[in-house]
Amino acid sequence: MEVLALIIIVVVLIIIYGIFATIRIIPYGSMCIVERLGKFSRECGPGLHILTPFIENFKYMRWTWRQEEDSGIKRVSFTGSLISVENCNFDVVPVTAQSKDHIDVEVNGTLLYKVTNLRDAVYNIWNLMGYLEDCVNQAVKIVINKYQVDELYGKDSALAAEIISEINTRTADVGVECTSFMIQSVNVDDKIMKVNEQMFATARVQKMAIEKQRKQHECRMEHVKQKHEWEMTKLIQEEEQTKKQLTLDHEKAEAQAARESVHWKMLTDLGFTTEEITSMEIAKTFKDAIVGSGDRSVVYAPPNLYSRMFLMQSEK
Repeated sequence: MEVLALIIIVVVLIIIYGIFATIRIIPYGSMCIVERLGKFSRECGPGLHILTPFIENFKYMRWTWRQEEDSGIKRVSFTGSLISVENCNFDVVPVTAQSKDHIDVEVNGTLLYKVTNLRDAVYNIWNLMGYLEDCVNQAVKIVINKYQVDELYGKDSALAAEIISEINTRTADVGVECTSFMIQSVNVDDKIMKVNEQMFATARVQKMAIEKQRKQHECRMEHVKQKHEWEMTKLIQEEEQTKKQLTLDHEKAEAQAARESVHWKMLTDLGFTTEEITSMEIAKTFKDAIVGSGDRSVVYAPPNLYSRMFLMQSEK
């Protein structure tokens, strides 16, 4: 009887355990995975779920990662079947990376992530949190190695964007989307900082000297340019003045030629021969002394020609 009673008690306890083990209320924001005989069966969202006893069970995970505490860095773990599908914060242990100029830089930040595919997050990677920690370490080291120490200050937003881009390239296959990486601090050793500050000060002085030389060069070039423009303007004005003077001379020459043509005709009408007109004396007298009145009715001539002109008119 005692053995039979013990068997009955054990069976009842197993039945009770099976009933309670197959009943689960999942809270809002979490999900579970149900396995049937060790294989993936379905995903369960918020609400009441009852499994088939001894055939179905909830998938349990054990994730481990490092966490910084007051006493130091310790390894913590998560064991359970409930997985949050909301936005989660992951405080990453400070990452030590090497900059482009071979200086150790410590980056401290928080990763904001969300599980978008529960099945991939559970089956594609054995330890999701440890994998996220490794992704952050690799992404930070890759990004910091692109910059020199003096280029890191004041670029938290740009660095965070590059880090999150590097992380997402590694988490696409594990059902996790990383939305942001908030950099809390970027630290460098104090001794190195002092050396860098001296180097930065020297670089600033050199940069200021180069900038001063550049401005002086620009001023000289501007002066040369203005002088060249002034000389070009002066040459253009002189050329225009020369053209105007040539035009005036040409007009005067044409007027003089017209006047000489009229006077030549007048002398021809008075009976002078071509030889006489073209002779040096007649030419000089013609150029210097003969003047016609406004109506061309009177011709003034020097005394040595006036008597001859009068005689010629009398004979006519």
